[in-house]
Order: sequence, then C-alpha cells, then structure tokens
Amino acid sequence: MSSRVIKLKTPIPIPGTEGEVLSEIELPKRLLVKQMKQMDRGDGEISKSALLIAAIAKVSPAVIDEMEASDFEAVSRQITGFFGIGSEESDT
Repeated sequence: MSSRVIKLKTPIPIPGTEGEVLSEIELPKRLLVKQMKQMDRGDGEISKSALLIAAIAKVSPAVIDEMEASDFEAVSRQITGFFGIGSEESDT
C-alpha cells in the first residue's frame, strides 16, 4: 500500500494558528499500533474513527471535530484499507 493524500472538500481552520488550515490528510504507507491505540479513548464508532484520523493527521481531535461529514466519510473509507476492508489493493 503506498501513501495517499486525501484533499478535503472543505479545509478546516486550525485553532491557535495564524490562519492555518488543514486542507488534506496524508495517509501513511503503514498504520502503526500507537495510532490505533488512540481509538481506545473514544466511546462510539465515530469518536474512535475521529481519534484515529487525528492521530494520522497529527492534529488535535478538536480539529477533526470540525470536519465536514463528506470529508470524514471519504477519509474513513480510505482508512478501512489498512484493515483489509473494502480495499482493492493486496499486500501479497
């Protein structure tokens, strides 16, 4: 699996910065357990996914909370590829 960049349809302002925005999320080639462990802090499936996306994007979960639903869905679909769910790519 190669790294992918997902461009957000609606950039997200990053609080505490001078107008910086999160406009894309780069998915790494590999997902690490330390990133997955962030999901343990969430209560529901959406919270768990948001925490994982924040860990991958290296931003505060509060930034991901401001993400448009369509962008969240697009990023979530790509992340499922790490788990072999709905992925057309194979590591074999």
